[in-house]
Amino acid sequence: PTFIHTVIWPELCHEWLLRAGTAEAVPLRIMEVGSEWTGSAKIDIVGINDAERNVILGDCYWEDHPVEAGVIEELVKKTGLVIPRNEDWNTYFVLFSANGWTEEAQQEAAAINSAGTAGRGKRKWPTAGIRLVDLAEVDADLTRWSI
Repeated sequence: PTFIHTVIWPELCHEWLLRAGTAEAVPLRIMEVGSEWTGSAKIDIVGINDAERNVILGDCYWEDHPVEAGVIEELVKKTGLVIPRNEDWNTYFVLFSANGWTEEAQQEAAAINSAGTAGRGKRKWPTAGIRLVDLAEVDADLTRWSI
């Protein structure tokens, strides 16, 4: 389980984001995917397109239960690790959970998506939205995009 959580699952999520960008399944075009970390925090997924100033940020969860809404705000708070506050970048968030999302998490994501950039509140960057992805969706999409 530790190997799956720390190596395999993040690699599948990286691959999903690369292919999702090509398939236009995410709203921002990206050119590269990697990770970012500092001494105090880590972002599992960072997709970037410098020319268009697009960035997609995400985290991966391999839990035996649906993931709660709190991880959404945790990810949004980490945006400053990648984007300096005085620069305007288009941001999009993708969170991955092996066993789905709580109803509260789904409602939080829907609220962010419906608010758009006008309702960004504490978020300092324009946000194109958020997407919650589970293992079944990763599997189905990677299978479809590989054919």
